[in-house]
Amino acid sequence: MLRAFAAQPQPPSHYEVLGLQHSATAEDIKSAFRRRAKDLHPDLKASFQAADGEAFLRLVAAYEVLSDPQQRQLYDIASNSKLPGSLKRAAAAAAAATDGGGSSSSTEDGTGSKADPFAWRYGMSGWARDGPGSVPATADDSSRLRWSVMHALAKHRHELERDLHAALLKAFLGPKLQVLPGQLPGSFEADERGHPSLSSDLLHLVHGRTLLGVVRVQQPLQLAGGAAETAALPGAAQQGEQGSLPHLVMADGRVAAVSVRDDTQAAKPTKVYIGGVFAAAVLDDIVMEPLTGRLMGVLYKYYTPGVHHVYFYLPGTQGSRVIARLQRRWMPPSSTWLFPPLTDTHDRGGWVVEWEGHEAQHKSGWMHPAVFVLTAGCYSYDMEARRYAEPGMSVLQERAEEWGRQLGQALQWLRSKW
Repeated sequence: MLRAFAAQPQPPSHYEVLGLQHSATAEDIKSAFRRRAKDLHPDLKASFQAADGEAFLRLVAAYEVLSDPQQRQLYDIASNSKLPGSLKRAAAAAAAATDGGGSSSSTEDGTGSKADPFAWRYGMSGWARDGPGSVPATADDSSRLRWSVMHALAKHRHELERDLHAALLKAFLGPKLQVLPGQLPGSFEADERGHPSLSSDLLHLVHGRTLLGVVRVQQPLQLAGGAAETAALPGAAQQGEQGSLPHLVMADGRVAAVSVRDDTQAAKPTKVYIGGVFAAAVLDDIVMEPLTGRLMGVLYKYYTPGVHHVYFYLPGTQGSRVIARLQRRWMPPSSTWLFPPLTDTHDRGGWVVEWEGHEAQHKSGWMHPAVFVLTAGCYSYDMEARRYAEPGMSVLQERAEEWGRQLGQALQWLRSKW
């Protein structure tokens, strides 16, 4: 009797079949497949059994999915237990459509369960899912009207489901990234770390589910120090600068820019070094070119409830041109979000950065995005210092975060049933 109610064993994941971690690279996947194929291939195995054939087929299926970047991305979404069920079903349906498998009703969602292609169910009855039956001859006008509406929904349900799945995946993955290595798109987010003890990365620059780079803080940062620091932070170190403000590191590990606050001057400008060159001096409300003193831009800052706005303007004779918009938005605890953050250490929310993009380099007054990113990083750095310097603030935050976690657990359970 107990065996009847025992949980059925889940089939191994594609990563388990290949003996890999989720962080495996494309080369790791190829090497693992070749190594396992030599052990399981029927032509290379002395005593071949039926179980070996099934294992070899699972190996081939796992490699076909994980070796394709798009299929692997959809599989990772469908098998992620932290994501909402509706998003997992959307990924399973998209994977089935990409694979040419037709209907997604027989597609597994990566957890061993069957993906329901008609599982959007937002308040609709079974008529919208199963299709209408025949209308009784005695039905009144209201019944006939309802039958007509449900018949139309049933007729177009495939289109509705496809559009809904596409919208969910686009909201989760973000628009397609079309930039060269080392560049930043025209719109991206800068997620703040939850606490200074969690990471040395102050901000994570993300686009959808792609990590573009980080804004990192080193304490203490003595740029006039040894050769290693000079090599890592060019330009600023050569000038003998000292400070501890953020610097921008791209996803390939290259230090793209450094910011240093000059406390020796009354205005305390933030000096931005890009590629080893002193490129800009950011003051409270203006950006200046360091060598000529030319005005590069004007900063306009204001607050609305829950949002901190920073605008970069280029003043001109025919009005001002907005170079960049930065918005830092208050967010509830990440446990209440529909989609989890890219990393658990950066779950506070942060900045939304919109700027002209690299394709606008030919325009007069174009400004490097490192100026905007490091300006946001300095704001976050200062706000973080004030937040944890106030007595009792950390205690209140810990309580608020604990309440948020409890609420998030309840919401996560609801999302899994959605």
